[in-house]
Amino acid sequence: DPAIGNVYELAANNQNVLEYMPCYCGCGDSEGHKNNLDCFIKEEKADGSIVWDVHAVTCNNCQEIAKESAYMKNQLGKSLGEIRQAIDQKYREGYAKPTPTPLPLD
Repeated sequence: DPAIGNVYELAANNQNVLEYMPCYCGCGDSEGHKNNLDCFIKEEKADGSIVWDVHAVTCNNCQEIAKESAYMKNQLGKSLGEIRQAIDQKYREGYAKPTPTPLPLD
């Protein structure tokens, strides 16, 4: 599915945003994820190559949080703090417990 590939590319290009955004699908408990970026990227090797995590392929919550976060940063010019507040507000009720993601410093 090209749309899935596009979201993974978006995640790779917005790592500095997604590392500060929690995921609300339950992957903190089930997968040990620390943030939304972990849903897409398992690790980045020393040579810069990426080992992808397949978790987000089938998880709409992961994909939506990534897309919304990148849009707020790139199209609306929001700060990491503003984006985090919006994500937490939107997903606070009716979703799984968030990943243990530290707050951004801004």
